[in-house]
Parts: sequence; C-alpha cells; structure tokens
Amino acid sequence: MDIDNEHASFLSTIAFPLPSPNESELTIINPRDRHSTSISTHNSVEKPPSSRSSANSNSNSRRNRTKYGVVGNSAHSARDLYHRWVTDSWLLELGGLGLTLLSMGALVVTLMVYQNKAPPQWRWGLTLNSLLSILSQVVALSITAILASALSQQKWLWFRNSTRSLKDFGRFDDASKGPWGSLVLLCSKSRLLAFGAVAMFFVQAFQPFIQQVVTYPSRWEAAQHSNATVPRTISFEIVDGAYNNTARTYVSNPIKAGVYNGLYNDQASLSDVQPSCSSGRCLWQPYSTLAICAYVADVSQYIQTHTYSSSGSNITTFYTLPTGGLLAGAYQNMNLVSTDNAKYASLAFQNNTPTSILSDFYTFFTSNKTGNPTLLETSLQLCVQTLNTTVIDGQTDTIELSRSITVIENGGHKVIVPNDTNNYIMGDYSYNDLYLFLAEIFSGNYTVAADGTATYSSDTIQVLVDSLLQRKPYDQAAMAIFINGFATSVTNA
Repeated sequence: MDIDNEHASFLSTIAFPLPSPNESELTIINPRDRHSTSISTHNSVEKPPSSRSSANSNSNSRRNRTKYGVVGNSAHSARDLYHRWVTDSWLLELGGLGLTLLSMGALVVTLMVYQNKAPPQWRWGLTLNSLLSILSQVVALSITAILASALSQQKWLWFRNSTRSLKDFGRFDDASKGPWGSLVLLCSKSRLLAFGAVAMFFVQAFQPFIQQVVTYPSRWEAAQHSNATVPRTISFEIVDGAYNNTARTYVSNPIKAGVYNGLYNDQASLSDVQPSCSSGRCLWQPYSTLAICAYVADVSQYIQTHTYSSSGSNITTFYTLPTGGLLAGAYQNMNLVSTDNAKYASLAFQNNTPTSILSDFYTFFTSNKTGNPTLLETSLQLCVQTLNTTVIDGQTDTIELSRSITVIENGGHKVIVPNDTNNYIMGDYSYNDLYLFLAEIFSGNYTVAADGTATYSSDTIQVLVDSLLQRKPYDQAAMAIFINGFATSVTNA
C-alpha cells in the first residue's frame, strides 16, 4: 500500500507514528489489542540514514511510548494501572452498562409506584416528567457511549483483518459520533456493524418515547364535603290531607300537570328530573324508582266487521272488539275506547298482571299508510324502572337499564323487584283514582261530516289525530312516540 505525502499527513492526525524515509513498515496500535497491524510502505527515493533522522526517530519513539503506552512489540508497563484497567479493558463500558440498567430499573419502579395515582408533589418544583426525563437522558447517554466505544473498537478490527480504504476510517468515526453517521454504516456487509448503526440511530428516540408513556387522564374523585342526590319514588300516595278523616282521594295537581304535559309534549325525558350536584360532575350507582311504563301493539287482526241494511240499499258498517266492545260506527274516523279490566281482557298483553295496568285503551282509525282499518292497543302499567344517572359539566343524562312489572295486591299494589328489599307500592285509593282519571283522558272520537267539518270530542283525540294521521311516522311507531313521552311525563311528576 503506497502512502503519499497527503496520506502521511492524514495518518499523523489520527495518532499514527509516521515512518522515516528509510522505514518500510508502519505499526498501527489498537489501544484494546496487544497485537499490532503492519502496513508496508515504500518510497520512490531511498536516503541514507542520518543522525538527525535517527534522533527524530528516537524522539518519536519516546513520545509515542509516553502517549500510547506501547509501540511495536514493547510490553505494557505493569506500573501503569490506568492503561491496564481503563484503556486496555472494557471497565468503563461495563460501568456504563450498569448505569444503564440502574436507570432503566429506576424508570420502571417510578412508573409502577405512581401508576393510577395523582402526580407527586416534590421539593424544588421537580415533577414526575422531569425525573423521567433525567433518567431517560442518563440511559440514552450511557447507551450512546457504549455503542460509540464498540464502533471504535470495531474500527480497529476492521482494519486488522484485511486491507481497507482509508475512507472507512472516517465512516467509523462519524458513526461513533451520532445517528447521522450511523446511517452510512447501514449498507455495510457486516451484520454487526449494521446492528450497531441501527441501535445508535434509534437510541435517540428513547427519551421522547418515555415522555409519551406518562398521561394525565381526567378521573372522578369522590367529593369529601358535598352531597349529591337524585330524586326517586318508593311509594305513591295521592291522599288529600284535607280529607284524611274521610279517606277521600283525588289526583293531585302535580300528577295532572304531568298528564297534560304528556299530552302536548311527546319529548319528555327521564333526564328532565334534575338531581342535586353542586360540583357539576356526579355519578350514581344504578337505582330503582316507581314509575309508569308504556306499551303499544298492533292488534288489527282482531277487528270484527259488521254490516247491516237500514233501508233500501243503504249498508252501514261498524267495528267491534272480539269481546263485543264497539270500536267505531258510521262516520267515525277515529275512536278511543278505554277498557275495563273486569269486562274486557287485553288482546296483546294477556301475560301481564292485571293489577299492574293503570290504563288500557284501543285506538281505531283508518291508516293513512295502508288505507286499512287499524287497531292499536296501548297499555300504561305500574312498574319499577332501574335507572342510571350521570351529571357531566352540569348536563344530566338518565337512561333506563331495566324494568319490573310484576305487581301483587298486598296492602296496595306492590311491584316486585328481584334482589331488591325496598317496597315499591302504590296505595289502593291512589291506584283507583288514577285509573279512573286516565280512563277519562283516553276516550273520545273524531268524525268528519259529509261537508268536511271535523269534530273532536276530547283534547286527547285531537292530539292523536295530529300524531297518527297528519304527520310521520304513522300508526304504531307514532303511537309509541306519543305514549312513551306521556308515561315519562307522568313518572317525572
């Protein structure tokens, strides 16, 4: 291998002792290797040795021995402990590895200790993120130092094994300095070099990754000095205090308000009942409350049609229930018929407990959707609803989880709820008065005369004509929207 003046200057900058003109061999010393590598060099012109060059050679030899410890075949000095334990060993790298493991262990322990806990309050304003940043920085620096030392050692092995280009020397130096230089070695044929380059590159992303490990999600904490309550009903009594001596009852004004509000507002919601939550963020366990539940079914298949001739060719058609109840006669476009449980059995809800029914009525009309006579049975029943209520940022959200409609008569109408020891009960007087009041509400008929004049016999029939005949959705879907809103309004009252 020929070395010109420019290369000789380069070698001098990397601590290689340059040969004198009459020398034919250059010894490269690996600080971690007792073996030396010789590169033969030749000059085109031979010069006789001189005392000056001999003196320079001796001076260089002494200087190199002082700086590098051993030159050529000279043995390490037994007295130089620094070179033995530091320069000629992996002691520093092993120490860096130990520091890396300790820092990683501290990171893991810190994250485990403060998992699902409030951020710690330490002295001097030190935060959890600051501590993690310090530990991750120690890990990154330690690993970087170890990789840099390993790449530097690999450089010497690279040159010792065979003849290499001097450009490789610069590539190794760049790789040991940081990730950008490491990218150059990714295309190396040596898997070990490529692995070291990849490790050097990705270790730089370690610290930002650790910062992403810690998150501070919002958590609900129980307030220590405030109460949050949500109203519910265990028993339902509407006995007027002025008539307690005579046991006279009537439907109270709040219940009437709930009934009329339900007639004209089908958007009533369980969330309309406002709990007490001073913090604006409250959560309750599921709870149960006495309520009114609504059901609706299409029973058009039970319609019985009857015709008769009054005089001449005039034929009159009327419709009845299977039990004989009149649904509609001539000229009636819609009819509401409230049933008496003792006289008319339910067609759609025969499996339900009769004592749970607060109102059961039929709505007969000619469907605008199908053009056929349609019969809907609607039932309002005493029940217990299991609800879940939350308040977030002052907004109440209440949803129904389940319901129970099994009712027994035991000193009143008692709703049986599985796994619940509370007595959800409605007194007999209250039940009877509400039953009669709802029977009056859900009655009436709607007729259209030959001249187009419409007649409504009750407010309820007018509301249902508008809901079922004059706007979508029609028929059963429209009735379900109406009656569910009605039941919720009465429950909230």
